[in-house]
Order: sequence, then structure tokens, then C-alpha cells
Amino acid sequence: MRKLHFSLGTKFLGLFLLVVMSISSGVGWYFFDRSRHSMAEQLEQKAHTIAWTLAFNCRYAVLTADRHVLEDLTEETLMNEDVVHVKIADGRGNVLIERWKEDYTQAGEDLDPASGSILEVEAPVDPASSSGAVRVDPDVEAVFGIGAAAGDQARGVVRIGLSRAGMEQGLRAALRSSLLLFAVATALGIVVMLLFLHYIVTPIHRLSERLARVAAGDLSSRLPENRTDEIGRLSRSFNAMAEGLQSSRAAMREAQEALLHSTRLASVGEVAGQAAHEILNP
Repeated sequence: MRKLHFSLGTKFLGLFLLVVMSISSGVGWYFFDRSRHSMAEQLEQKAHTIAWTLAFNCRYAVLTADRHVLEDLTEETLMNEDVVHVKIADGRGNVLIERWKEDYTQAGEDLDPASGSILEVEAPVDPASSSGAVRVDPDVEAVFGIGAAAGDQARGVVRIGLSRAGMEQGLRAALRSSLLLFAVATALGIVVMLLFLHYIVTPIHRLSERLARVAAGDLSSRLPENRTDEIGRLSRSFNAMAEGLQSSRAAMREAQEALLHSTRLASVGEVAGQAAHEILNP
């Protein structure tokens, strides 16, 4: 199997992208999760506020079973942007009024509270004050024949349903913002890493090229010495090595030429000696 080879720049870029993407995704998910919890808390608080307000306003209408007043209060509550369902029942569980906002149906599958598409909360119309429930005037209770023995019983229940569509829309916007932040951070990381690689890897490539030239016999190659960091020291060391090799080659060439000259002189002397011997001894 062929082994893959990656350059130093590719390894640095891959590692940097991995770190940037991990940090960006973690930060984005953190802010998205915070936004989701915050929106859910705000929606729940809004639902309870509307439910308690309606329970307070309809306490006498529930006591008298005045459907006209309950109808007006229900329609007014449904005018709220997020409210899609209002249900008011008396203390015996009898439904006095129940309304759904236009384009919503109680039987709709998407509006099932268990599916999470709507948030349902209840507020009791109760004379007890310890639980924070809505109080009914004892004098009014007496007028309508409600005795003290029934004082602890709830006079009615208000149920409010709020759609989570607005919250989901806000979450989608938060998710888009998180993805945009992730993309911008990744793009900036790539740009910064490419500049860093150009600053670091380019001199290394230049040094590798000069070394190849020296290995091929070109000792005249030099590197710029305008940097004061490790790359600059490496360049100066390379230049010193190249100059030393060039000087050694020049000295070796001079020694070779001197040796060749001496060899030639020795050969001439030997020929001259043989000629003299032949002349003196014909």
C-alpha cells in the first residue's frame, strides 16, 4: 500500500483547522444552548403571567358562570401573539369556555402538548393565598352561597396554551448566527494560518532548494540574512557553510594545480636526465 506524504504546511494547516473548528463549534453550541434555555424560560414565564392574569380577571365570571364575560376575556387573551389555546373550567371540572386561535385546531397533531409544539400551563382560581393563587372576595362567595367549608376547594382552573413557533424561529436565528460565527472564525483562521505558513514554511523551502544546489555543486547560492529569528540564524549558518565549502574547493583546486605543476616538472627533469645520459654514454 502506498504511503501518503504530507508537507509540513499541510500538517500545520490541518492541525490549526482542527483546533479552530473545535473551539468555534464549542463556543457556538454554548451560546446556542444558552439562548435555547433563556427563550424557554422567557416563554414559560410569559405563559404563567398570562394565565395568572386571566385567572385574576375571570374570578367572578367563573364564580357566576358568566359566559359572556368569559368569552370577552378569552378573545382578549387570544389576541396575544403566542397564545393559541384558552380553556376555563369551574371547580367541578366543567368546561365553561374553550377557544383555539384561528388556523389552529385542538385535534391537530402538531398542537399536541406532548409533541412539544405548544406550552400548556394552568392557574387555579383558588381562595387560598399561600400558593399564590387568585383570591375571590369572601363577601362575593357568601352572596353566591359558597360556605367556609368549601374554602379550600378551587373555584376554577384557567389553562393557557402558548405556541413555541416564535421560540423555534428565534432558535433558528440563533443557530444561523452560530453557524455564521463558525464560518467567519474558520475563514479567519485559514487566512491567519496561510500567512503564518508563508512566513515560516517559505524560508524552509528556499533553504531546501539551496541545499539541493549545493549538493549539485553550485556553491554560489546564498540566503537572505534580514531576519533575526531562528530562520535568520539558519540562513547565516547556511551562508557560512557555503562560503567555507567554496573556500575549501578553491584551496583544493590550487593544491591540485600545484601538484600537477610539480608532476610536470618532475617529468621534464626525468626526460632531461635520460637525454643527458644518452648523450654522455652513446
